[in-house]
Amino acid sequence: MVNLSLKNIKFEYVTPDDAEFILKLRLDDRLNRFLSKVDGKLSSQRKWIEEYKKREKEQKEHYFLIKNLKTGEKLGTIRVYNIKENECTWGSWIINSNNPLYAIESILLIYKFIFEILNKEVVKFDVRKDNKTVVMFHKSYGAKLIDEDELNYYFLYRKEDYPKLKEKFKKFIKT
Repeated sequence: MVNLSLKNIKFEYVTPDDAEFILKLRLDDRLNRFLSKVDGKLSSQRKWIEEYKKREKEQKEHYFLIKNLKTGEKLGTIRVYNIKENECTWGSWIINSNNPLYAIESILLIYKFIFEILNKEVVKFDVRKDNKTVVMFHKSYGAKLIDEDELNYYFLYRKEDYPKLKEKFKKFIKT
């Protein structure tokens, strides 16, 4: 795998051994307000990851841990799925820290992975309407609102806009 790291974080593929950490994130009331619900069973989370690993081998999905580059501490998760010829979807983004550097760097890394490694032209994602801070963040770097329903806003981000994002946050990118 290519090096997916910046100044403060790195991505590593999720393994079944990460099930307990991921379940804790998903059950944390501070973090899960804007996520789909899980059943709360460690065995279910582990089984989901084992099934995901099959999809990963087929290059249909990529599920990463977000980790502190220096300490190795697990900070969160992020996932790429619905991979098609020229587009994909990203989501399952959850970080257990209020440090905005981790959010910015994880966005930079997921787009690096999507646009530079997977070589996709378009990425889609959704954000719960009540998650106003995250909605504003995505709009601030140029993500385009393309649809909405009662619960979510749906965004699109294009590879052609990615250089502007890198320029905006260049201090976070290693040279």
